[in-house]
Amino acid sequence: MKAQLRWKILVPAGLGILLVVIIILVVTNRGEGPSVSSLIGKLKDPDESVRAAAAKALGERGGAAKEAVPALGEALEDPNAKVRHQAVKALSKIGAAEKSAVPVLAALLKDSDRGVRYHAAKTLAKIGRDATPAVAALTKALADRDPEIRYYVVKSLGHIGPDAQPAVPALKEALRDADPQVRTMAASALKKIGRL
Repeated sequence: MKAQLRWKILVPAGLGILLVVIIILVVTNRGEGPSVSSLIGKLKDPDESVRAAAAKALGERGGAAKEAVPALGEALEDPNAKVRHQAVKALSKIGAAEKSAVPVLAALLKDSDRGVRYHAAKTLAKIGRDATPAVAALTKALADRDPEIRYYVVKSLGHIGPDAQPAVPALKEALRDADPQVRTMAASALKKIGRL
């Protein structure tokens, strides 16, 4: 009788512990979503909304998605503006844009989508000196009609430093920009380049 009673107590207790373990596993894994490698594969999906969502999800992973940088670099040349926008934004959030992405980022400074241009300029600013091959494109982008884009373009040139010498005449023009933040950043960039 005692053995039967112990059995009746142990089984429910064991099931209770198992249930708690299952709940903990479900709750802790709920926010993870698809793996980084799965999202990288989705960047090649024929549906543009799937590609854009995958790029966005990779950006939300931040530094944990560093392995996606080459695939996101390829996505910068996607024919769809939303995909390019999310890819450049993801690279900026991951903080691992590579020197190899600089030519594509420089070309995106001329993109018709404002968000793509903005995030390309912002990402080039994060790359710093390794963005030197983009100096000519950045100099042209100083004429962008959006002051936020001009701000990050000027910031990029300042972070490049002395190698941004060819941009000095355009940066001196930026000292008279209509936007006060662009003017302030232009003065800072010229100091970093060594021309003020």
